Amino acid sequence: MEIKITDMIPATASKYIIAEREHPASYIRIPYNRGVLLIPAEQIVRIEALSNYSKIYFTKRHPMTVAKVLQWFQLQLPTTMFSRVHRSHLVNRKFIEQITLAKQNTLLLSTGETIVISRRKRGVLNA
Repeated sequence: MEIKITDMIPATASKYIIAEREHPASYIRIPYNRGVLLIPAEQIVRIEALSNYSKIYFTKRHPMTVAKVLQWFQLQLPTTMFSRVHRSHLVNRKFIEQITLAKQNTLLLSTGETIVISRRKRGVLNA
């Protein structure tokens, strides 16, 4: 009896695999304790560094902590979509509602969260 690899993949996962082949930069493989998740990059709101871990905040699911450093995500995600605004934050530009460059540099996200922008990273948002 011969088993094809496509028979082992659930229908929802195969949909993402086909989409990733068509648009490889718009999906990211996120390793976690049960395997690998294939997530569209536009569903990621922000990623926060937690020492040697990262906490990923999504639009349609609960936050997830994975054993990858923030720099790993920065290299995997499209630079046109994500900006490193602080040593501990990588933000999806699509969710930025307001930028305050005054005494305290902050971002207001569409989720209602406020993120501090480091002085050195202020110029990243102008690009």
